[in-house]
Amino acid sequence: MLKRKWARASIVLMGSGLAMLLIVLLFGEVVLFVSETSIGWMASCGVTLMLLGGFCHLFTSNCPHCGGLGPRPRWSYWDDEYCPRCGRAYAYDDRPGGSPKEKPEARPPFTLDRKSARRAMLLLAAGMLCLAVAAMIPTGFPHPRIWRPDEELRYAKLLLTLAGAGLLLAAWRLCSLKLRCPACRKGSVPPWLKPGAVRYCRSCGAALSFAADRRMPRRQHQPRGEAMKAYLQQYRTVIRRGILILAAVWCLWYARPVDIYDLMGCEEPAYLSVTVWRQADLNHPGNLDLTAGEPEMDIVLERFAELRFHRNPLEVILRFLPQGARSRKVEVEKDYQIHLFAYDQRENPVLYLNFIINDWHRGLQRELPLYLVHGQEKGRELGAFLLEMAQMER
Repeated sequence: MLKRKWARASIVLMGSGLAMLLIVLLFGEVVLFVSETSIGWMASCGVTLMLLGGFCHLFTSNCPHCGGLGPRPRWSYWDDEYCPRCGRAYAYDDRPGGSPKEKPEARPPFTLDRKSARRAMLLLAAGMLCLAVAAMIPTGFPHPRIWRPDEELRYAKLLLTLAGAGLLLAAWRLCSLKLRCPACRKGSVPPWLKPGAVRYCRSCGAALSFAADRRMPRRQHQPRGEAMKAYLQQYRTVIRRGILILAAVWCLWYARPVDIYDLMGCEEPAYLSVTVWRQADLNHPGNLDLTAGEPEMDIVLERFAELRFHRNPLEVILRFLPQGARSRKVEVEKDYQIHLFAYDQRENPVLYLNFIINDWHRGLQRELPLYLVHGQEKGRELGAFLLEMAQMER
């Protein structure tokens, strides 16, 4: 028999975490005057609370008959709920009248329309994509003492968040209207249910199913276009999974650690132009103009080659989004700015790499972020080395 206290605990945990995430996502960087560190801390706490609530519900509310996923967590008894896998009623310790029936009545399954389920899945995917892109847009404060954010970037993030929430709401509304149980009009079936599979209504225990897709009959002389369409329709699940696996593998490969030669396309530069500033003395930069064959250039390239960068797999999307500044905590005596230009034999640029306080970027027309473990500390060490080298060259 299930205990109501665990359902209440999961409600409190997941509700608190969701509230913190919504506050951070919608108002954390637009309305509330808080630092980026506080925003990240609130987001981490929200995710942790939601995970704790999910684990609490997962391990304490399984169906006592088949071991499947338990009912939706409710604060108190409302009505009997049935397991979507076996069709038996969940037994809670606060249910009036004792335990429910052991076995449901045999009923023929109701057939639902699969077109609405596909539309709902499309809306769900679009909504989750909008929220994921909005979460990845950096909109921190450019300076801890000056509130001058990139308004276009902030509004883009807000619009993407609202669009994602609207698409998810539309998907929920479509499911509530088209995928309802015909018997009681209360329960529903998930839109990702496979055709022919049976699930039971949580409210009345009725069997629900989608009609199996009709396969095109084989013809002796079937047109090539129709044959290809039938093939894609038959193996669409395998094709989708294969595309997802390939995308995941590509993301892992693209985000692998790379050095400066990988960023240059494994090409040896012929010229280097390096400019370095110290935050305490921006009016007197250090300049290095180096040519291939000089020992100084080999030393500089060796120091840059020691760094291992990680690229963002979503750079294709970031190229079309407005750029924004990140929050920086400046220590004037320690922080540096570094600009590196690398050219080939024909004086064509092969790499532009810059480091500003704690951010690494690459790219000439569009600055793309680079991620480096302990990037600020390594940038400080490299900046001090380059500035000392530039002063020795004078």
